[in-house]
Amino acid sequence: MCLGFVPQYKLKSSFSSYRKTPIIVRSLEIDNDNPSFIAKSLYQEFHKFGLSQPYDGFVEQLKNKQIESVSLITQNNEINGLISIDTLHKPHEYDMINSHVIQIVPSMTQSLLSKLDTMGIKYDLLVLPENQQNPIVGLITTALQFTFIYVVAGFIISNLISRFQGGNGPGQGGGFGNPMRFLQSNTFDEITPDDVDVTFRDVAGCDEAKFELTEVVDFLKDPQKYTNAGAKIPKGVLLEGPPGTGKTLLAQAVAGEAGVDYLYASGSQFIEMFVGVGASRVRELFKRAKELSPCVIFLDEIDAVGRQRGAGLAGGNDEREQTLNEILTNMDGFVKNEGIIVIAATNRADILDSALTRPGRFDRKIMVGLPDVDGRREIIDIHFNNKQVQNITYLDDLAKLTSGFSGADIANLANEAAILSVRYNDTSITPELMYKAFEKMTIGLPSNKDTRSEKIIKLVSAHEIGHALITYLFDDMFDLQRVTINANKNGAGGYTLFTPNEEYDNFQTKKFMLANLLIAMGGRAAEQILFETFITFSDKYNNEVMFTNTPHLDITTGASNDLKQANSIARKYVSLFGMGKNIALYDSTSNSQPFLGRNLATNSDKLSEYSKEEIDREIKDLVQWAYQRAVEILKANQEDFFFLTSQLQEKRDLYVSDFAELDISF
Repeated sequence: MCLGFVPQYKLKSSFSSYRKTPIIVRSLEIDNDNPSFIAKSLYQEFHKFGLSQPYDGFVEQLKNKQIESVSLITQNNEINGLISIDTLHKPHEYDMINSHVIQIVPSMTQSLLSKLDTMGIKYDLLVLPENQQNPIVGLITTALQFTFIYVVAGFIISNLISRFQGGNGPGQGGGFGNPMRFLQSNTFDEITPDDVDVTFRDVAGCDEAKFELTEVVDFLKDPQKYTNAGAKIPKGVLLEGPPGTGKTLLAQAVAGEAGVDYLYASGSQFIEMFVGVGASRVRELFKRAKELSPCVIFLDEIDAVGRQRGAGLAGGNDEREQTLNEILTNMDGFVKNEGIIVIAATNRADILDSALTRPGRFDRKIMVGLPDVDGRREIIDIHFNNKQVQNITYLDDLAKLTSGFSGADIANLANEAAILSVRYNDTSITPELMYKAFEKMTIGLPSNKDTRSEKIIKLVSAHEIGHALITYLFDDMFDLQRVTINANKNGAGGYTLFTPNEEYDNFQTKKFMLANLLIAMGGRAAEQILFETFITFSDKYNNEVMFTNTPHLDITTGASNDLKQANSIARKYVSLFGMGKNIALYDSTSNSQPFLGRNLATNSDKLSEYSKEEIDREIKDLVQWAYQRAVEILKANQEDFFFLTSQLQEKRDLYVSDFAELDISF
């Protein structure tokens, strides 16, 4: 039988201490006569099971009846040894002289057991851990592993030394040269004029930026004209704007229009773990630009290397700062670089180092913002030009629908609409497919199956009509597009699609913000009105008694996102735009720079606890007012509210035309 835990050991090591002459050792007193227990106790005390003994010696003792008990050693389900305790010891006292370790082979097991049974010897099993490795095999394996590592490391070091020496084989010599040469390769892409196929005709929605860059193109084509007039072309042009607005496309268009070489590099390509590598890459970039002059250098995402030096709590970054210093000196240092125009793009011009953006380096800063409705219409024409559209006039509506979209967003929308036309085997892109593509990009993937109950569908319908009805009430500020209760994979049970009028994109009024607040609270207000009419009861308890002073028990958590939006609008209304009652004309937001760590380093929070409490109080009052007013609006149009709710529940989609016949007012 197997008894408990066996100490870790290697069986092979137990066969190395056999001696024929007696040795004096201390004995161990053991009351238990179980063979395995005795063997383990001896091992724990003396770190061995006993003295090694040949098998014929064990057989001789067995014949002479000098064996008291035997513990059979099993490993990997095989008996490959035994530990015998002879009778030449004092009662309950055991030592190494009386314990013997004998190695056997599995084929001897049957005959051994027969002998033990015949002689009436007590025996049991001592189970060793499986797959215990032979120590000699372990040493050989370890030696082979280290040998393999040394061979591979030697090959790599030899190969690196060969590359440092600059030769591909013997006889090419040249010493070590630059040991960082392998870190300087492929740091920028060089594009010839024939490879640049982008012009200003391919760029839309940013006419002001294009106009500013035409002078750069003109200088590259005819620099003498500006020299004769005593003018200097800007050495650097910084393109700033949200992602996807066409900054990279504009830089390509400059090179394409001017017909000059184009060197492209990303700010992250200059930053490595080795200090000095980035600076050397900058030198290589400008060295190549001098050889190709006139040319355009485009540094994309320059904020990766051009951030303010020494910013944040941890101080500066030596590698990044050295790289930035090298860019500064190459753009406007002691040695002039004529005929080289550096165009850089960033989404965060506010975090760039002031030495980088000063005149003489990036002289001209061009804001490439999100396109307006006319710009979006031009971008739509470009991206839908090679696609089959069922109704061209709908593209005007699409331009209004995509308020806040960048050029990249519109390009993706056009591509998704084309893919959907193939999916549904349509020969052209229909308005419905454009809506589906828009929904896929902004809301998420629609659910193919709707397992919601009729009660939930009615609840969602009322919720969305609450938003839509108030939106339609403010038709002088918003264009209602669509209301749907089709669920999607992002967790939304439905949505109301509307766009603000273009005049409110940049200059929002008090009225506009408060209307947004009312629309946001329309969903929760609709649930209150719905469950005031359709209240759920239980046969087992009374709602009023069970939930004392808790009205509107059936209102759901479906308006959680609306509440976040409403509180965000209210906070900006009070603390950012100074439109609150008590706070009034006071900007209580901190001008922090979290990406630079300056907010923590300078303790820029100057707002008192009293002001914070006052702001929170005004926000609470404003949101509560919006909720009560939304309830009042829906109750004033309650008949239309329930009619539209039933229509949406039946059709699942409603458009602005479904609201045209209704007299919604307040």
